[in-house]
Amino acid sequence: MKSPAITAALTLSLTGQYERQGTEAAEGVRLWAQEAGIRLILADDHGSRSIAVDAYAGWIDGVDLLLGPYASGLVRAVAPLAVLC
Repeated sequence: MKSPAITAALTLSLTGQYERQGTEAAEGVRLWAQEAGIRLILADDHGSRSIAVDAYAGWIDGVDLLLGPYASGLVRAVAPLAVLC
């Protein structure tokens, strides 16, 4: 089987204060990636800005598509990194 041409990455809160929303979003994103044939990298940010920022900073040069995390505070924390892409 041919490997996916596109790699997408994101953090979601699979634990912590946004766990419910994060796990529901993760299920949808996994289904999307599977159907689209996209390799998905999904990390648990635990609802922590610093964990999310560290994850996205590590992906800047290694993925084709960055998807934002859940919760406006987390999005605001990682958004400046998108400028580096």
